[in-house]
Amino acid sequence: MLEVPMGEVGSRYDLRAGRSPDAPETEGYEGAETTYGWVHSFETGSTVDGPGVRLMLFMSGCFLRCQYCHNPDTWHIKDGTRIDLTHAIRRLGDFAPALRAMGGGLTISGGEPLVQMGFTRRLFAAAKEMGLHTALDTSGFLGHRADDDYLRNVDLVLLDIKSGDPATYRRVTGAELKPTLRFAERLNAICGCACVSWSPNSAG
Repeated sequence: MLEVPMGEVGSRYDLRAGRSPDAPETEGYEGAETTYGWVHSFETGSTVDGPGVRLMLFMSGCFLRCQYCHNPDTWHIKDGTRIDLTHAIRRLGDFAPALRAMGGGLTISGGEPLVQMGFTRRLFAAAKEMGLHTALDTSGFLGHRADDDYLRNVDLVLLDIKSGDPATYRRVTGAELKPTLRFAERLNAICGCACVSWSPNSAG
């Protein structure tokens, strides 16, 4: 059986499930920066991340280390490119006419968008001013950061629940399931924000 090197425990190359080495010991880092963000990439043409054709913005940084992560190259915040908010809004504006014509909009994913909630908050607000549909793709682990004002500019939440079983969730992500469930319950109570949850069949 091929053994895959995992890297030293706690290093940036450690692929074991658990909290990121980038994550603070406390929740003191609130990602409040609003004038710039660390971005992995912009991608165009998605048709599976919300209605219509989407402009995808993948933010850098995630506090989880999920075993089946689709985008491990987005884990570390400063592996991304630092982009000014004005530049990001200008780029969104370049695509806005086509996105509106195709019934699409902006989806922010990652990484975890709520790591940089100040930047993504203002970008969602700008998208709504352009008349675009907005979607947030999140694990929900940091859902407490998305206050009502934040969600007011989000039309759709794509909530990626890694497992509905607490023990499996912890084994897969290294984190507790409760924060994500609390966020899901809160979304369920908000009439103005649609939520689509997704969980793999991971009972084993």
